[in-house]
Amino acid sequence: MLRFEELMMKFSISVSNSSRFAEIHPDIFYDQACLPLINHTYEVLEEFFETKNVVLVPNCTFGLKSVIEHLVREKGHKNLAQLTPVYGATQKLMDYYKSTGDIDKVLKITPGRGHNALLEEDPTVIVEALEDAYALQEFTVLFCDQVSSQTGRVLSLDPISKFCKENNIMLVVDGTQSCQLFFGKHKKQLQNVDFFVMSTHKWISNVKTCGVVVFKDLNSAPCPPAISFGWERNESNMQSIAKIRTSFQWLGMLDSYISHVLCVDTSA
Repeated sequence: MLRFEELMMKFSISVSNSSRFAEIHPDIFYDQACLPLINHTYEVLEEFFETKNVVLVPNCTFGLKSVIEHLVREKGHKNLAQLTPVYGATQKLMDYYKSTGDIDKVLKITPGRGHNALLEEDPTVIVEALEDAYALQEFTVLFCDQVSSQTGRVLSLDPISKFCKENNIMLVVDGTQSCQLFFGKHKKQLQNVDFFVMSTHKWISNVKTCGVVVFKDLNSAPCPPAISFGWERNESNMQSIAKIRTSFQWLGMLDSYISHVLCVDTSA
């Protein structure tokens, strides 16, 4: 498999001029350069995350929308909770689905008390807050930022995923700030997360970005946030990773696909 730079050299074009090349020769760029490299990117991600259950989206916000669309409109979840603080776009996304009537309640759970509550990292205090909130109002989906972009709070995922498993709650984690989870023993925490969503620009330190969604259950996969050429109706109850990825294949515009290649494949 040729890498992005090698493919551009094959067609006598520099990486810096790849956008122009894609505009002039879109058929060559997408069919002979871009799509094969995205397939290779999936191979890299499978090895890195140790699972085939991975899809690419333009950014984290698209990824979270694809997850919430699946959970709310396909699976029928009505009561959602967020472990505050969460990323502002995530909160707005839940507010939107509540305004449309797809969601009944959005619970905001703040562990601890006082001015330092949003900085609380003690797993015991956090789980107690989750248990107290659940006792007052049951919820079936929990959203949290593993590292908060607002306060820098770092969550230990194992106690939270244990609580969710015991109460049959789907756990959705924004890992955009969570570079430390991708190395050593910390990566095991991801095995108990139902949906792990991230953008690449923070941990690659790149202005370009793409989104990655890792999901635990093949039969509970995120919905594509836009319907394009790759989508097909699933006539059976069986799902495959090939069908899921095909439904995500043509998402985004030109810049998104170049971002996928430059940010994920080239850096890996």
